[in-house]
Amino acid sequence: MTKFATIADALLEPTRIYVGAVLDLLEAGIPIHGMAHITGGGMVGNLSRVIPEGLSAVLNFQEWQIPPLFSTMQKLGCISEEEMFSAFNMGVGFVLVLPSDYADVATEHLRTAGEMVLRLGKIVCSNMVEISDSTGATSASEVASKVVLSKKRPD
Repeated sequence: MTKFATIADALLEPTRIYVGAVLDLLEAGIPIHGMAHITGGGMVGNLSRVIPEGLSAVLNFQEWQIPPLFSTMQKLGCISEEEMFSAFNMGVGFVLVLPSDYADVATEHLRTAGEMVLRLGKIVCSNMVEISDSTGATSASEVASKVVLSKKRPD
């Protein structure tokens, strides 16, 4: 996101289209297992749509710096961390799910093409649906290092 005069200007920025970058990866033979354009519905709603039932995405914040715009909105609106991830992209516009063996080559390919790349986490076998940190804390104020998104298997 570029610098804007107001929060309203930033929020009205047109959606970025990632088709060129994705097609380049596919043409390079990199297998993509899932794609999520993180728009309305935020990280939680959009990423969970591409995760099969019984699996979870464990997202790590070590590389991911949430842009100040979102912290400002959260503070001014008294919005919980959980709600922020459910409503906004938190600075991540598009997520690719691919085999870990291809992470380095995909990262290099995308960065060479001028894309900003973050390794957000991994997909694991799990029935969990939560937002938590690495210690298992679940209150919004304690969320610090990872978010777990998943689809439960039917009971």
